[in-house]
Amino acid sequence: MNIIPESDLYRLIIKPKMPEAERFEKWMMEVVLLTIRKTGRFEMRKFKSDREQALFLAQQLIEECARNEKFTE
Repeated sequence: MNIIPESDLYRLIIKPKMPEAERFEKWMMEVVLLTIRKTGRFEMRKFKSDREQALFLAQQLIEECARNEKFTE
């Protein structure tokens, strides 16, 4: 496992120079940071199948919708 300082991570994300870095930046901004903002944490999960991943994501969406309904009532 490689560990880099948080400040260097942000520099990498903001100024990608390679195609791999651009994909990483997109994933970090659109998935990781949004998940942390919404839930306060982020976990990498490994799924046995696409079906298992789809079910997990559907459950996450249901939970998020339920939380949003509580805020709008």
